[in-house]
Amino acid sequence: MEKYSYFGERIRLYRKQRKESLADIARATKVSRAYVSKLEKGKSKPSEDILNSLISHFQLSGDGAFELVVLAGYKANTVRFEQPSELTSEDSKGKEVNFMEEGIKTQQIKIDVPKGTPVLYTDSAFVTLSQYGIVIDYAQTLASTNQQQVVARLGMSIDHAEALVKILTQKISEARLRSASSKKNQRVS
Repeated sequence: MEKYSYFGERIRLYRKQRKESLADIARATKVSRAYVSKLEKGKSKPSEDILNSLISHFQLSGDGAFELVVLAGYKANTVRFEQPSELTSEDSKGKEVNFMEEGIKTQQIKIDVPKGTPVLYTDSAFVTLSQYGIVIDYAQTLASTNQQQVVARLGMSIDHAEALVKILTQKISEARLRSASSKKNQRVS
């Protein structure tokens, strides 16, 4: 299986749904027919410009555009998570952390958090399903109202969501153990 085969299959599906030929896509994106064929076979990663041309040509937005970006191998699916004991605004530059736990493909990612980047704390999270996975809208309550304002949106595949749940469960357990240990040490003192 080629590295970008899922991307290629999706491009082929969109092309066939529109009853277009390889030449039609080539003309619309200003690349050769052979290159479009290479993309559909998953043998090449499109440049960001070509990817944007394909998204525009197929009139994709929201989840459809997000899915194509992810399938093309771009970083739209990177999850940033904060570990206050390890990643502070002073020492987070270039810190490498494990993204996923055992049983799931592990990958090292380098997280560069610019100094002064705010942490958004939310009152609510609204989870919805899309045809491509899960979308989480993080919201904050507007002062003295019952209204919620979405401050961030995160979309991911089902597999990615399962990996996120697993690592969140682990980190919550670690935080509870640390808290219980801290309370125990305070009582002993």
